[in-house]
Amino acid sequence: MFDDKYSFVSRAFLQSELDIEFKVYAESGVDETLLARLRAWNDRSTQLGEVQLEAGFIQAFFVETWGYTPTGAGGDHTLVPQLTVPGEGRADLGLGWFRGGSTASDAQVLGEFKDIKSKLDAKQNRKGRNLTPVEQCLGYLRGARRGILGAQSTEPWWGLVTDMNEFRLYWWDRGSAEYLRFVIKGERDLFSQWDLLSEGKDAQFDRFLFWKLFQRDFLLSQAGRPPLLRLIERQWVRESKLEGEFYDHYKAVRERLFGVLRINNPNFPGSSADLLRLTQKLLDRFIFALSRMARLRTSIGSAVNSSHRTRRCRKPANG
Repeated sequence: MFDDKYSFVSRAFLQSELDIEFKVYAESGVDETLLARLRAWNDRSTQLGEVQLEAGFIQAFFVETWGYTPTGAGGDHTLVPQLTVPGEGRADLGLGWFRGGSTASDAQVLGEFKDIKSKLDAKQNRKGRNLTPVEQCLGYLRGARRGILGAQSTEPWWGLVTDMNEFRLYWWDRGSAEYLRFVIKGERDLFSQWDLLSEGKDAQFDRFLFWKLFQRDFLLSQAGRPPLLRLIERQWVRESKLEGEFYDHYKAVRERLFGVLRINNPNFPGSSADLLRLTQKLLDRFIFALSRMARLRTSIGSAVNSSHRTRRCRKPANG
């Protein structure tokens, strides 16, 4: 599934921006191919470690799914395994348009791989550097950015951390606070009704995002900001506009509520400023309660839809 709880771009915004592309994807047969690949990868042996799985993992996802070109394939390459980052060590992967060399400052994505038994937020028992995989990856990203030249047309933008089941994409501007997150096979609960292996439109849209957002021509740029970053900036513009519209409505409602409270409480013992503060507090509580109700309705609706899909898939008992 695509989890946007901590994401720098929301699922709702992506649905509105990429709706037409999703329809093309759904009709093209790409989803069936991707789902088969995800299921095959999920069925791999969990006894194999990170190093044993790494080559197959890169081939299945970075080359076959997202279109990166490894070194030795001829022409410009966009994928370098085991990329050295001065002062930080060796990243498991560097992605970028590498022309005439493979330096860390030319990478636009630095990757850190772990096996499925690892925890991405747990400290690793390494001599001298007790970092989590996330901290390790962001260290590579910072190290690569230290080598940026003033006239350079691209930058190291992203950090990709994965245990080969969960994928997280970090943006250098937000550090560890925000990230895109996808899970091939995950735990099911009230708030996580599907994963990338599930049937249904929600899971299909998440697979589309998994396929789209990590594409070579969406995550990387040959010059300037990559398309994913421009998409994030469009969300900012839309949010800024919505915030302005919301504040105009909020201000009008606050003034009306203040007037109603003042008319209906002629003996209020405090000042007008005191009544305005109470109005503000009351309105904020209304908004909080309404937002909680909206989230609950969304969660219940997802649970009901999932239950209906499950019942439709069951075969009637013989008898």
